[in-house]
Amino acid sequence: MSTNNSINLSERCLVCDDKNCRINYGVRCCDSCKIFFRRNIHIDLNTNQCKFQGKCSITKINRHQCRYCRLKKCLFIGMNKNFLRSQHKNQQKLSSKIFNDRSLLTIEQWSMIINIINNYNNKNPIKYIHNIISNQLNYQPKIRFKIANKNLMNIIQSMYVFIESFIKIIPEFVNMNINNQIILIRRNLRNLGGFNSIFIMYETNIFNDITYSNCLLSTYGSWLCNQINKIIQRIDNDGNLIKLLLVILTFSTCSDIVSFEDNQNLYNNSTARNHILINTKHIFKIQNIYTEIMFKYMLYQYGYDQATLRFASLIQNFLYQSILTANTTKISKHESMIQTIINKTERLLALED
Repeated sequence: MSTNNSINLSERCLVCDDKNCRINYGVRCCDSCKIFFRRNIHIDLNTNQCKFQGKCSITKINRHQCRYCRLKKCLFIGMNKNFLRSQHKNQQKLSSKIFNDRSLLTIEQWSMIINIINNYNNKNPIKYIHNIISNQLNYQPKIRFKIANKNLMNIIQSMYVFIESFIKIIPEFVNMNINNQIILIRRNLRNLGGFNSIFIMYETNIFNDITYSNCLLSTYGSWLCNQINKIIQRIDNDGNLIKLLLVILTFSTCSDIVSFEDNQNLYNNSTARNHILINTKHIFKIQNIYTEIMFKYMLYQYGYDQATLRFASLIQNFLYQSILTANTTKISKHESMIQTIINKTERLLALED
């Protein structure tokens, strides 16, 4: 919550002494400390102690090194967690807009938006990841690295497994026959999971945890991690747009790279070939329905100019992310995880048929 939204260039953040501050949660602080407070207020300071006896100095340079001392300082200077309730009220206002709406969205379209957002919020692994990271703060650095290295692929897997479960409750997906469901999962899971993973990394601030940042570097390499960080830095701060875009991209005929062997096997079967061609128009129709809803929502929230720029930026980030996803196929640990998820999903869908 902010009582004064204007940035004061001369004032310093009371937490880390950074510049460009405004009033957030009742005190003067920078945007970085504002976001940190919102994401970490749930941490129990009684069980998550500082390894340096709570004596860390919090500055702009080292503010990411000790979550305990930074949060303790946020509370000490008077940042008020009760102001976080206003964010929940803002989310509730989304529901109230149905009854006082001057946008182009119909009541049915508003309901679809709310269902998507609620389904995402109720099932995502963000809290699970927060808990894993915070529970390791008490250990020595070497032990933390060993534990983090062991847990890293479980964390990444949770991001992909979630997107698979998120897809499976979209009504239009549920109403498709099993063959179409399997094809969409097979052809879109990598990029959907990759895009969702970057958003969750942004939400969990995982790259600012030095232990997990090092584990990601050792597993995925510096180039890939640097490129992911670039996308995180320019990601849209309206997470609802990411959630809506994930649904739109679910109904892409193929957002992932399909190998020649996969195509050859698929198109050698004339039934499978005709099956895809017959249903392509139907899939595009579903995608267009959600694209229209998302853009109307953006027009309502931001106006035409900002809606256009934001939409273009979202697509640009997704396309750039798809390049990174293509590079992860070279990482055997990651590729094995993806194949396991896809194969397991196909078997479960086949059993439901």
